Amino acid sequence: MSSKPVATAVSSRIRLFQVLVLLPALVANTPLGAQTLRLWPGAAPCDASFESCLAAVPAGGTLRIVSNQTIADRIGVERALSIEAAPGVTATFTATQGHTILIPGSAPWAVTLRNLRFVGGSVFISIAGSQPGELHMEALSFRGNASNAQTQVMWQFDPGTSARSRIVLRRCDFEIGSDNGAPFSISQFGGSSGGMEVIVEDNRFRPEPVVIAQSFHRAWFANVDGDGPWDIVFRRNRVLPAALATSPPRRYASGVEINTTGNASINLAVHDNLFLLDQVAGAGGAAISAGGSSGSVQARVINNTIVNAYLATSFRPNVSGRYDNNIAANNLRLHDGEAAAANFQRRGNLEFGNAFSNWPTAPGTLTVDPQLAADGQPLPTSPSINAGNDVARGETGPGAQGQLAALDAQGLRRIEGAHVDIGAFEGERIYYDGAE
Repeated sequence: MSSKPVATAVSSRIRLFQVLVLLPALVANTPLGAQTLRLWPGAAPCDASFESCLAAVPAGGTLRIVSNQTIADRIGVERALSIEAAPGVTATFTATQGHTILIPGSAPWAVTLRNLRFVGGSVFISIAGSQPGELHMEALSFRGNASNAQTQVMWQFDPGTSARSRIVLRRCDFEIGSDNGAPFSISQFGGSSGGMEVIVEDNRFRPEPVVIAQSFHRAWFANVDGDGPWDIVFRRNRVLPAALATSPPRRYASGVEINTTGNASINLAVHDNLFLLDQVAGAGGAAISAGGSSGSVQARVINNTIVNAYLATSFRPNVSGRYDNNIAANNLRLHDGEAAAANFQRRGNLEFGNAFSNWPTAPGTLTVDPQLAADGQPLPTSPSINAGNDVARGETGPGAQGQLAALDAQGLRRIEGAHVDIGAFEGERIYYDGAE
């Protein structure tokens, strides 16, 4: 009988054993396409500090944290790379200085920060150059801010940036610090001649549960410069009170503020968000504010719930668009800004308990108590249920993100029932489908 089949089987097993033995090193150090993956802790040079492992990650590479770690090192790199924690791993950065990633933009790039926690630190990302790229910040947690910072996250666009890139921040959790000199969870400065696409979605913002006399805090503050076209989206976010009761209670002063400081043309979509704000100690903040003395903003503000703000909305003269299916209740002022009411098409809104507005009430607006729970969700008897404008919800545009996902602030399906509901939530899903 021939021995060839036995020899073949033995040699196959040897090759399989060699592959299994070498696989960890191959995964840790072999380029994957244009990308190198480093595991930390792992093989040298990733068998020591996080900082030494990070230094070994080239542009385009990824550092993956594979065991629970508390990391005192700060992130400081001048190249495009990605940092993530493996699923189920807790990676907590405790450096009280700012973490910085400088993206030169001299070649197409991609940067991802995923599944990381920052305690007492801030993240600064600077984007420059003539080549496009994508920045993804996903499943991050921020509590407090760097000792020398006014923000938890900052994006800085170099004035010479000519490429159009895409920025996405999603499923992150922000707890603003007790430092009232650090008022921004997200801040954004600079511009690009090529414009940008910036999406902030499915995040939770709330203050730390500490006593503070007055709140200046904003979820997102942006000064948009440059000449290019921008698509800016703020959707399915929840701006909430502090998790624990304080006296006085802690809330954000403002939601989203998008200012034009150059000649940029902005397509702005703000939809399916919950804003539970502070009109008393909120330093005159606004849930939704946009515009400036130059450039232009085409705004689509739809299916938001705004409660207890000093200003529900504030738009400058260069802002126009659509304002539909929103609940604005018990705010000091509904709208206070230079934009004329005629700049906006307004349909299917519910406005109640607002002390002042320089816009007249639009025809068809409900002016009854929305009957909201303390968390901003509609009670089963709320008049907002099935009272929205379906045509407005189904419309598209403006911009690259003009097609709305059929989801409410909790990611539950819209439309449920006879018509779309007014406000951030689709009430039937909450109470009748067992989604509560």
